[in-house]
Amino acid sequence: MNRIPEFGNDFPSSMSQAQSYSNAIRTPLIRMFLEHIPDLAGLATAADLCSGEGDYADALSEAYPELVINAYDTSADMISIGEAREPKPSVTRFNKDVLTLDGDFDFIYCTYSLHHFEDPLKFWEKVKSLSHVGTKVFVVDLRRPVDETSLENILKATPMEIGDSTFMEDFRNSLKSAYTIEEVQSQLASVGLGYLEVVQCDIHGIEIKGEIH
Repeated sequence: MNRIPEFGNDFPSSMSQAQSYSNAIRTPLIRMFLEHIPDLAGLATAADLCSGEGDYADALSEAYPELVINAYDTSADMISIGEAREPKPSVTRFNKDVLTLDGDFDFIYCTYSLHHFEDPLKFWEKVKSLSHVGTKVFVVDLRRPVDETSLENILKATPMEIGDSTFMEDFRNSLKSAYTIEEVQSQLASVGLGYLEVVQCDIHGIEIKGEIH
């Protein structure tokens, strides 16, 4: 299946789309995230790139309460949704384009957002610029199906109660705009991060993980 670009990194484009995304049931994905990330004991800082409303950051703060987490997202709507929730002392949300960030972090992660970048090399270069030797990296995203049949099988295997019709249509479009394992490996090699591991993690996802050399 050829890649069909989706929104760009300004997703979501409206409050209604943001609310639809926020209302989606992501508990299994967050549980998998917490199970698959590296051990963060002793680390001081983390950057959540393209954080959405910050549900992964909130969950991470409960698992590692001493970790100071900066959650960045370009959508003011998503940030406002997150800020309306019960605050977590170690989580700070920022309405910023991740490609404009500076700083240095012990752990950098991004969940289901790589496919929004039309130039993913800029994303990976930003990961490099925000890290130091030993920084732990964990990126999870969708994996583009090989054909329409595979796409439909993924959608059929997705519980309908996970989200409303808007979310499910966005999910379909996101699968079409996602990168394959081979494409991600090529991206990483192009920016000197080819040593990071790229693996399939479930029926529709891939993980990119490792430590910066």
